[in-house]
Formats: sequence, structure tokens, C-alpha cells
Amino acid sequence: MKSIIYGKNGHVAMITRDTGIPACRQFDKVLVKVYCAGLNPADAKEIMGDKVPHSWKSARSLLKWHLQDKTPGFDFAGEVMACPSGFYSRGDYVFGTMPPFQGSLSEYVIAPVDQVCLKPTSLTMEEAAAFPLVGLTALQSLSPHINSLEESSSVLIIGGSGGVGHVAIQIAKALGAASVTTICSRYNIDFVRALGADYVVDYTRGQVIPDLEDCVSQIGKPYDLVLDCVSSGDPRDTRQDYVQSITDHMYPSVLVDGPYVRIGGSAKDWVKTGCERAVPILFANGKPFDCWRGPSKLFCVRYPQSSGELKQLRDWAKEGKVKPVVAEVKEFTAEGVQSGFDDILSRRVQGKIVVRIRR
Repeated sequence: MKSIIYGKNGHVAMITRDTGIPACRQFDKVLVKVYCAGLNPADAKEIMGDKVPHSWKSARSLLKWHLQDKTPGFDFAGEVMACPSGFYSRGDYVFGTMPPFQGSLSEYVIAPVDQVCLKPTSLTMEEAAAFPLVGLTALQSLSPHINSLEESSSVLIIGGSGGVGHVAIQIAKALGAASVTTICSRYNIDFVRALGADYVVDYTRGQVIPDLEDCVSQIGKPYDLVLDCVSSGDPRDTRQDYVQSITDHMYPSVLVDGPYVRIGGSAKDWVKTGCERAVPILFANGKPFDCWRGPSKLFCVRYPQSSGELKQLRDWAKEGKVKPVVAEVKEFTAEGVQSGFDDILSRRVQGKIVVRIRR
């Protein structure tokens, strides 16, 4: 069985294991023959991304050592080969995610049943493999907020042309947002408009805040929600400093009157998010444990028990409301996967990059 692994030199490698097709005996697992796997920034950044400060060179080296010989990848689409629980039948086409460090860039995967769903019939294998992680991230980060808003809700999505952002524009609309504004470069304006963005701010003009103020004036109200798909603790993502510039215009609101949600942050932010997830304490007022003090908050996607949300994504795809965009399909080789990682790190990809493992 062939798999891609993280190598010793900072690049990926292809290995062949003399194991044949793996056996699936656990009741809560499903064996899938993988046709395509999606690539994400987390894969290209060797999982750790901005979770460990770049100045902590020893810690990052230790984590890289730990990742050696592990398979990257979260997203996959393929064919069921075995499912002890009987929840899926042999021959069913499915899509879903693998747990961290277990990887989808392999000819076969054994995935948790609760992280898998029947593939949307309206999508190709390539499109289905591009969908799970970005779809779950957008849905889980947006739905708690948009569902509680009025029909006139207005959403700002920063980075609308990237993997999460291009799906988030469509999901915000599917959830009922009346107006979606996004920030991107001038090269991606037509792309995001085609996805459903009502207003587009070109950050290359160098006047993001005045342009957002113009959008708010046209909409007639501040943004109810911000989803920031760009900002992170990575030095390459801090040039625009959206968090500081936009949150400076909150409370009393000029631009935003609602939550500012980020999918990237500093090491301290990831620790806070981890604490919230590990300690789900409810206080007397019925609210969960909250480490955050301030206008912005880091969001972390949840993989377990996500099959219901994958079904929602599948239904929207069937209805034509949401469709992932595949920017390029790479070959299932070390060179192909590394090329995909390099493209992702260039921050110039429209949509998602996918690896075709078999036709």
C-alpha cells in the first residue's frame, strides 16, 4: 500500500508498505479505498502551523521529528471496502476526514464512521475530496452566529478566495445571510463575486478600512459577524493586521457589531481554545467555559461526530447552493504533493488543491 509521509528534510516522500489492503475490524470504523485527497494549509505547514511560535526553534524541530513517517492529509473521497457496523455498504461512495496525524494521502484509509458521509452525487471525486475540512470549518464557525441573527444579517469574510473563504461565502448565503462582503486581491474579484459575494474590498488598494466603511454605508448597518480566514501567528500572515485594524472600529460599532471569529492565531490563542474544548464547564448562568476576553476569538474545527454536518454540506451541494472549487489536481507522487504544498504556501490558490490517488 502506497502512502505519502513527512520526510526528514522538510519535504514529503512516498513509501510502499508490504501490508496489502488493511483490515477493518473495529465497529466504529470504515475502510475506504481513496480516490482523491484534499490538501490544506495545515498539511503544508506540517500540522503545527502557527500553533508553535516560529522563534521556538527547538520545539518546532522536536515536533517535526515527531511527524516524520506520518501521513499528511485530512480530506478524502473514495469507495467503501468494509464497514463492520453495517452503516455503509461495500461500494458506497463517501467523503470525510481523517483524525490528525492519521492522514488521507494513502491508497486506503480506516476512518471513524462519525467523520464520514455519503458523497454528494452532484460532485466529482475531486470536488468531494476538496470539500470536508473547509466545509466543516465554514459551517461550524458561521452557523452558531448566523442562525441567531435577523434576516437582514450582514457578514464579512476576510480571505474569500482561499480554501475556507470561498466555501464560507456560499455557506453564509445558504445559512440565510442577507449580505456578504469579502476581502481579497484585485485578481480574485470576479471569482468571489461568482461565488455570491455582494461587496468586495480589494486589499491591494491599501485602504481596506475606508473601503469597508463605504460598504457598511451601502448596506445600512454594521457587520453582524466577521470570519477571518487570513490572520494567524505565521509571520507571513501578519502584514495586513486585520484583527487590530478592524477591531479598533468595534464597540461602539462603526464597522462591526458582533463576533470577530478567526481560524488562525498565536500559540497562546491555541492554548485558550484547547482549554475550552478540554474543560466544557457550564456556569450557573448556563454559559460554557470561556477563556476569551476581547472582541476576537479563535475557532478550531471539530472532527468527531461531524457526519451530520457533512450531510448538510452534501444536501447543499445537491441543491446547488455550495460547490467547492478545485484549483488544480496533483498526481499521487512525492513531487506532486510537495508541489501542492508549495502552491498553498504561496497564498495564491483560488479554492482547493486536490491529489488524485486513483481514477
